[in-house]
Amino acid sequence: MKKIIAGLIAIIMLIIPIQSVFAEENNKLDSVNSAEKIESIKTEFEQMFGFDDSRTISLKGVTNKMFIEFDSQEDALYKIKNRCSGILEKIKKQYSLDDLSESNWQDYYGGLYSIIDDAGDALGISEADYEYRFLRAFFDIYENKFKNDKIVKISSLDLSSRVIDNGEEKIVSEVIASNLPYKSHFSKEYFGKSSAYEDYTAESDRIIEEKNNLESRAAINVVPAISYAHAHATSPNTSAYHYFHRGDCANFVSQILEASGVSQVVYNNVNSGWWQIW
Repeated sequence: MKKIIAGLIAIIMLIIPIQSVFAEENNKLDSVNSAEKIESIKTEFEQMFGFDDSRTISLKGVTNKMFIEFDSQEDALYKIKNRCSGILEKIKKQYSLDDLSESNWQDYYGGLYSIIDDAGDALGISEADYEYRFLRAFFDIYENKFKNDKIVKISSLDLSSRVIDNGEEKIVSEVIASNLPYKSHFSKEYFGKSSAYEDYTAESDRIIEEKNNLESRAAINVVPAISYAHAHATSPNTSAYHYFHRGDCANFVSQILEASGVSQVVYNNVNSGWWQIW
């Protein structure tokens, strides 16, 4: 349902300034969620778990805030195994896994997304399900300790030296920047997002937006956009694009825009795109 709505929104927005599609994306999604009356997991989640938001690390003489963690990984893992036993059991059987533990949580995390395509309908699992969203939120925070610990482990090394990270050789500074919150000082500096980059004046914003709007509107062809939206609203074009199980609406809108003639802006590093400034 969300993708159909997103597609209709995209077609309507082709007639007005394109930049507003991105500026108002969060508001649109909030409205859709509200309309579907999806029950929030926030209250129960915060009551069940304790959190530690105090970790920081000094890099190049500047203190950088690290990701929030559970105050006890062991306790959080025990609680989630009881709270989400239903969906965990389905993932376990689907992928022949051992019981959820610190050593195999990544297999369960990957399985949480894969199972939607592999057996979602057969097993009665939907991304909108309360238990599914609860488990996804758990993994989003559970992985943070491993990110934070990785940074601490390599922070004493020369930032220009190389280490093996997830099977690939990378520069230490890249690994650190990729595992810190994107708004941290070190990450913004590494990926070229200085304060000067973000401190545009209102006037320069207006001029840039008007220029982009005129250029984008001149390149739009509404007919193929409508055809693409109809063809793939309920049938993702996975042969040409990646499908994001966490939420594919913005990606789908971008595909419609490309079908209409709006060219992609491609970056060599996923951490360097325009989306990183928000």
